[in-house]
Amino acid sequence: MKFIQILPAVLLIISSCSSDGEDCVCSEEFRFIDVVAVDKQNLPLAGLLTEVKNESGKIYDLSDQQFLFPGYYAVMSDNYTADFSVVPKKIIFTGRLDSLEINADFFINTDECKCHINKVSGPDTLVLK
Repeated sequence: MKFIQILPAVLLIISSCSSDGEDCVCSEEFRFIDVVAVDKQNLPLAGLLTEVKNESGKIYDLSDQQFLFPGYYAVMSDNYTADFSVVPKKIIFTGRLDSLEINADFFINTDECKCHINKVSGPDTLVLK
């Protein structure tokens, strides 16, 4: 009996979530991709100045992504799903600390509905030497 009462609400929610004619249901979670930066002794690097850009030079502002643990830095977030497709796209992460610099390439894509970003490839940890 309760199922029959809930069914119309579920159908309404599902039917209202569509994108470009496709049936899409996105979760409300907010995803981001991060990387850990460490020094030669494998200690987390706090205070790294970071820049994330695509191959065309577009810079992504990820300054709003704060992490509880030192050494963690945002590479990409769901704020930019519109910039991606199911075909992986290369982005370049750069971190600077004093005169030292570290770079890494990441390949990012999204699902057909552009719900969330996904890391296709790229490092989990970067070592600043």
